[in-house]
Amino acid sequence: MNPASPHHHAPEPPQAGEPMPLEIVADDREAGQPVLAALTRLGVTAGRVERLGLGDYLVGGTLLVERKSARDFIASLIDGRLFSQAARLARHTGPSCLLLEGSGRELSSQGVSREAIQGALITLGLVFHLPVLRSVVPEESARLILMAWRQLIRQDRDEIGRPGRRPRRRKRAQLMALQGLPFVGPQTGGPPVGAIRVCAKSADRNPGRARVGSRNQHHDHPGNGVGAWLKERNRRAV
Repeated sequence: MNPASPHHHAPEPPQAGEPMPLEIVADDREAGQPVLAALTRLGVTAGRVERLGLGDYLVGGTLLVERKSARDFIASLIDGRLFSQAARLARHTGPSCLLLEGSGRELSSQGVSREAIQGALITLGLVFHLPVLRSVVPEESARLILMAWRQLIRQDRDEIGRPGRRPRRRKRAQLMALQGLPFVGPQTGGPPVGAIRVCAKSADRNPGRARVGSRNQHHDHPGNGVGAWLKERNRRAV
């Protein structure tokens, strides 16, 4: 997409000292890590430390982040913990990601081949559908955590839209909304308007059970996640 396009939205990094009434729960094993101090410097005004059953940071009650240093990443790859953790993160009812902190040199100095590391990253992304964010230092990790949360908020507000112009006519807007759903697209033709109303009513009846993912692997999301987002988006179009 052309960066000069009016529809282009580049991620906006948080500014130091900017007020941010956002609750971030950190696992108590992260208590002494500089990431927490960096989050405070970036303006996070609310947070607590407790034992999390999964992940290292729970952002806004929804986004789950597992942070691994280069050494931790390689150690978990060798002993087999990496993919079992990835499977649990993938089953989280909200969005989740793995944050890999450290330089390429740090990764390559841990005694594991580059091909093995690349294979692990490919498996995380393509098999477990788990995004991997890369940072070099704790300050960058803190910024990425907040940027990821902001991007999710923008999606919930429909600020990250599908490419192209938005139709003005009601029927065209309805078709565009339906074609944007998983496994539905322009190639399926023009469905009747009734199908769109059925889709919206289905979201009304099951706001917490919208299923997303691949054809063979689905994840259920709670009512404050994708299901509620689809419900509201379909309602506006219909």
